[in-house]
Amino acid sequence: MASTFFGVSIADSGLRSSQAALTTTSNNVANVKTTGYSRQVVTQVAAGAAAVYNGSGIIGGGSEVTAIERERNWRLDQSYWSQNTIQTTWQTKSDTMSQIESVFGEPSDNGFTTVMTNFHNALESLSKASADSSVRTTVEAYGEAFCQYLHDAAASLQEQREGINQDVKTSVDQINSYAKQLADLNQTIAQAKASGSAANELQDQRDLLLDKLSAVAGITVSKTVKSDGDENNPIWSVSIGSQMLVNGARYNKLECVASTSIANAGMFDVKWEGSGDAFVPNGGSLGSQLELRDGNGTSGAYQGVPYYQEQLNVFARTFARSFNEGSTTSTTSQTGGHVMGYGADGINGRCFFTFSNNSTAAFRASGADYNLQYANITAATISVSSEIKSNVSAIAAASSNPTTTSGESDNNNAKALADLLQSNNCMGTDKGTPEDAINAIVTTMGTNSAYAKRMATNLSSAVATISSRRSSVSGVSTNEEASNLTMYQQAYESSAKVLNTWDDIYTTTLDLLNGD
Repeated sequence: MASTFFGVSIADSGLRSSQAALTTTSNNVANVKTTGYSRQVVTQVAAGAAAVYNGSGIIGGGSEVTAIERERNWRLDQSYWSQNTIQTTWQTKSDTMSQIESVFGEPSDNGFTTVMTNFHNALESLSKASADSSVRTTVEAYGEAFCQYLHDAAASLQEQREGINQDVKTSVDQINSYAKQLADLNQTIAQAKASGSAANELQDQRDLLLDKLSAVAGITVSKTVKSDGDENNPIWSVSIGSQMLVNGARYNKLECVASTSIANAGMFDVKWEGSGDAFVPNGGSLGSQLELRDGNGTSGAYQGVPYYQEQLNVFARTFARSFNEGSTTSTTSQTGGHVMGYGADGINGRCFFTFSNNSTAAFRASGADYNLQYANITAATISVSSEIKSNVSAIAAASSNPTTTSGESDNNNAKALADLLQSNNCMGTDKGTPEDAINAIVTTMGTNSAYAKRMATNLSSAVATISSRRSSVSGVSTNEEASNLTMYQQAYESSAKVLNTWDDIYTTTLDLLNGD
């Protein structure tokens, strides 16, 4: 026969179960806006029946709460981390490419078209009035403006690259911080679970860190059951590529070291601390930053800042060579160009453009042939030659020696140089005008930027979809929690009423026994 107080025990179990459910529901409601919080649910089961017969069967033992667990879907988490990495990869490229596009400032009052138009018009004026020193001064000034445009563009690109390099350092610091926090959480969670605690909030913190980490680098998260066979308390590990970042309570760090590569002088190399192994990018903001900072567009590499720097350098040296030498058929023969014309002093062979303010003589001495000489010219170093800067009469406006023609210039070379700027052969045979060449660079940049933006937008929708699916599982619904609150409240009140009923029964029984 069951104990007289067995009914009280059953009612008390219901009261405690309802109380746990009410507390859990209240916690859910309180965290409805908490980022990373996972809805918690009470696992309630019927308590083991007492081995007592009441004549009709075994009496039940009430209820008990076996666990308070998070609502979480492992597969959706993995899908989110993967898609988040890819989306951030393209978002970083989109944001950075938008900044790089502004370097060339087209169209604008200070853009290349304006600079080139001014230079052309000045040469046209020179072809009509070469004896006017103010016109010669204007030609030199607009030649300087052309060089300054390239200097500014080169400086802006380098500034962009250096800024991205600092972003790389920030991303590495973020990864290291996340790795340490994850390792600490792994240890704390493992200890809590070993002692019988749920550690739900700590697990939410871990998942939120993994969300953040997946935006910085592509990650693989795995769970390994320990030798004790406890599937509820596995070892969590996180790897980036083939390298382990976190394994349980242990973690590895990345470090930024000064690059020894000439191409990356002043930049950081990212390595694994201790081993010195190179970090292999695999997406995320860090992967994109490294591609944008180092991508030269060759051998399948991304067209990052170095690609545009080299394109600008090629433009500078190609234009300088064309303007100086005219139509070049070999390394030793040429027709037209500034070097073939004569200054007002009757001297020819002078270069209009050199590098680093060199004279023509110093420029020629910088390489064994034209190819090597012009290889020294970059967008950052191109300049008007020193002899022209110091004496504008050295500008070769004439096609023949004016000192042998009554001191008058035929101005034909100035006209030829003005025409050259609008020639389809200026940048090479049938390769277009200088504006065409710059526009080609800008177009490539714009195409890459638009593609990155489109990919970022499309992937953002994919991430939002997965995030919504995760929320449907893990998120808190105020309507659902309100319904649960009513249900658990009624259950609690009913269990309390049962207890009151048993109290009345015991009181009446005691009174009878006492003869009251």
